[in-house]
Amino acid sequence: MADIFLQERDTIRYLNALIAVFDDPQQSPEAKLKALEPLADAVLKQKDNNMKTQVFELAQKIITFNPDFSAGFLPYGNLLMLNGRYADAILAYENVLSNDKSKPEPWTLLAEACMKAGEGKELLSKTKDFVELFPDQAQSQYYRGLALNSIGDYTTAQKMLKRASDMSLSDEKLNARVKSAQAENFYGLADKAKADAAFANAVKYTEDPEVSMNLCNALLIGASELGKAEEMLNRISKEDPKNVCFQSMQARLLFRKGKFSEAKQQCEKAMNAGALNDPKTLELYGDIHYRLNDTDAALLHWKQAAEAGMSSEVLKRKIEIRKLD
Repeated sequence: MADIFLQERDTIRYLNALIAVFDDPQQSPEAKLKALEPLADAVLKQKDNNMKTQVFELAQKIITFNPDFSAGFLPYGNLLMLNGRYADAILAYENVLSNDKSKPEPWTLLAEACMKAGEGKELLSKTKDFVELFPDQAQSQYYRGLALNSIGDYTTAQKMLKRASDMSLSDEKLNARVKSAQAENFYGLADKAKADAAFANAVKYTEDPEVSMNLCNALLIGASELGKAEEMLNRISKEDPKNVCFQSMQARLLFRKGKFSEAKQQCEKAMNAGALNDPKTLELYGDIHYRLNDTDAALLHWKQAAEAGMSSEVLKRKIEIRKLD
């Protein structure tokens, strides 16, 4: 019956008919996944809200009835991402990789989910594995570069991003992301000429939220053109309000503007939403406490940032002299 509705292009009745199929334990998970994949792709490409709920329920049924069928977790993770459930998506992609680490796509999706969930510590760990398994992939070099940028290891990140740039010349979207990450990297290395050049190259692609995110980080590192950073960040935050990385950036923007009490509240919001172990956010939280004249709390959070993976010389100096320069 379901096939008849499919041939008649009656999507709603087809989806309703599939419920009985997906509830039948006699039907193989492979057959269910084959039926689900084109539906999930249509939802992800069109963001069709009429289908989204039902397709998500079908994806959930596959993993509920077949928890050891790791392939079913890939479309499930993608639909979780669409719904802004980034922390849950991390678990889904990890399930895929627990059975098969040989394909780059789940690694790329896992890195993206870690970033959006504010899981900087997890991003560091996963991108290390990603780049070791796929050293010839531009995506692995790019996400590893982002992770290293986030902990202030700009020298190593520069090498990763250079490789990613060379590898991604035929992929305009990815190359723009790499250039935007290089802008952040060069500002971190105090190489303004190269940073400005990379920024100018990437700014044409700010319809991509990831490009905008990297460019915002670049502007915030230099504490310059905060108006431009705020405008860009407000736009992408509205489009993806559940993105914890954006929430942390809002806290950094408030800090750069000298609004320390508001920055503290925003930072706590980001940490409660998932950035509790994010090294970059923890360091910022320490900086905020220092500006609010709570040196003991500042030192505590700086040490937590170091334990979570923050490795910059700037942070080491803060801990050593108990002071924000």
